[in-house]
Amino acid sequence: MDSDEWFCGSYCKQIYLGLHGHVGIKNSLGDGLSWTILRCNSGRQNLHSVQKIAHMVQCNAKLAVALTLMEECFVRMVDTRTGIDMIPHVLYNQGSMYARLDYQGFYTVILEKGEEILCAASISLCRVHGTKAAELPFIATWREHRRQGICRRLINIIEEMLKSFHVKMLVLSAIPDLVSTWVSGFDFRPIEEDERKQLDTMNLMLFPGTSLLTKSFGDGTGINKSGGENVEHDVLGLPNGCCIPNGRGSEHFLNKLARIC
Repeated sequence: MDSDEWFCGSYCKQIYLGLHGHVGIKNSLGDGLSWTILRCNSGRQNLHSVQKIAHMVQCNAKLAVALTLMEECFVRMVDTRTGIDMIPHVLYNQGSMYARLDYQGFYTVILEKGEEILCAASISLCRVHGTKAAELPFIATWREHRRQGICRRLINIIEEMLKSFHVKMLVLSAIPDLVSTWVSGFDFRPIEEDERKQLDTMNLMLFPGTSLLTKSFGDGTGINKSGGENVEHDVLGLPNGCCIPNGRGSEHFLNKLARIC
């Protein structure tokens, strides 16, 4: 762990260690599909073996492909005050002296067929505020793989990871044309006023012209009313979160994912 890492509490640290320990590990789903958590290592961490260096190179190479995918699906998003291009900063988990532009807590989750990346999503860690809420700012699927349930599979993975840590709510920003898709296909709903007031104190990525949607997991066991993995709506990429426990919790979580995916 970097010496400059800090946490809001022991639970936040536990989530970080569980998730960070799975970076770069490919998890098989069958039928040639797999998912992997990625994080950029910019050299701040000491690498003492050839294996660790190869691991870093592979993660960074996959992140470069994921960035290309995001840039194909989203318009360029530049912070007006600093000129920072936000999408690369999120994908490469870059820090900043400005809280709104500090993306060190972000990870990327990819879904692959063999060695081909089909879909990618940006998720938050440090911006998971205890167990209250998590955010999913970006998710994108290559054009030729859309409307095949690919996005659904990746969303399932992210939701199960959040539930395993009893996160109660997932938040995303949807463009007007896709609000109905998120609501009818993925069980999201427009945010309520009391929820909005709670989120006002949180450092979320918000985008002009989008609607804030939420999906509640309740006690962390959340049930998808629309049939979960059977729903095959696909979202091409829009301003729209993921943790794995260690030890036995990790094994249980991976077995559960194998069943639903």
